[in-house]
Amino acid sequence: GLLLAGIVLLVRPAPLTEAVEQVVMVELVAPPPVAAKAPAPVPAVAQIAEAAKQTDTIEPAPPKAEPGMIEAATLMAGTALADPRNIEARAMLDQIEASLRREQVCGIEAMEQIKAREPDWSPECVISYAFAEPQITGDAVVALGAVVLSGTQWYRLEYECALGADLASVISFRYRVGDPVSDRERDRLGLAPCK
Repeated sequence: GLLLAGIVLLVRPAPLTEAVEQVVMVELVAPPPVAAKAPAPVPAVAQIAEAAKQTDTIEPAPPKAEPGMIEAATLMAGTALADPRNIEARAMLDQIEASLRREQVCGIEAMEQIKAREPDWSPECVISYAFAEPQITGDAVVALGAVVLSGTQWYRLEYECALGADLASVISFRYRVGDPVSDRERDRLGLAPCK
């Protein structure tokens, strides 16, 4: 899903110097509608019979991202959503479909993690489906084809995100920011500035 955010600066007085706290404001936007997929072909009779013989149901594990990802030590989406300035975003999260909600909360976590690690960055939005559809399995989202906008530049982004049962809290998060998206790729993907 498309997640939009604005940055608000708060100034806190300090005895000898001023410290600046930067907060990511959250605004949720739904992704564009997806064309209906054709139904999958019906398996052959032999495949159906073989599947019926299996007594255990095994849920497939979500795909794993490549090594080299940054493991989040402190999870931040819950704190961002608890901020009174994000009351509208919290209300919208309660009204959207579960898989989109997972993507949105994970996008918030991605922006918060990037901002905490790279203070010169100002992440404005994350698009989880830019280069490839995210894989959603249970309460986990793996987005290996995501992008993040900082300033006027889009960057490739990969993340693995596991959510709590409430789908509003992140319980684990790993990510990697990649190369800048070229102008040609940006145009091909239709990436526009966040609102």
